[in-house]
Amino acid sequence: RKLGSGTFLVIADRRIFRLRNGQVQAVFSFPRGFGPIREGWCEDDKGNVYLGEYFTNSKCRYPVRLLKSTDDGQTWELIRIWHNIQHIHFVQYDPFSSRIWLGTGDRDEESSISFSEDEGKSWTELGSGDQMFRAVTLLFARDHVYWGTDAPTRQNYIYRYARKSGEIERMVAVGGPVNYSMSLENGIKLFN
Repeated sequence: RKLGSGTFLVIADRRIFRLRNGQVQAVFSFPRGFGPIREGWCEDDKGNVYLGEYFTNSKCRYPVRLLKSTDDGQTWELIRIWHNIQHIHFVQYDPFSSRIWLGTGDRDEESSISFSEDEGKSWTELGSGDQMFRAVTLLFARDHVYWGTDAPTRQNYIYRYARKSGEIERMVAVGGPVNYSMSLENGIKLFN
């Protein structure tokens, strides 16, 4: 991932490597798993980097951590820990609200979507306890936040959260779990 500063962060061999000015430095090691999944890390508008752990944890035996770097990826601090989830699905920066959004999974009781408005110090839960909050990516628009569910054994849907009213609308059924999404320049939303 290329940061706003021009620094690259690369995950390989269960470690985070920092590439800056032709120098490569290992800056963090994961005790298990391989780090975040595709949307499991982000940079906010202040240059803070957030990273959520993702690893096989089907019996929730191991704690799952949310990490933060405030110094261009040089050092990492633990800012939140869970003992009752399998892993973190996404950590995404919302350019319309400056919020950091976070999703967890996989079973009903482990699935949640929440956001922070204070750089990860506190979190507000949008919803939890149901597969409708099991997502691996969000899409942001001025008035809404969109996601598709990632439930391999149930019907999946596209949902839309209205920022002003707080209403969550189930928009359409889709043919399988949604693992990726993107917005086109003309406003079209794609879910795969």
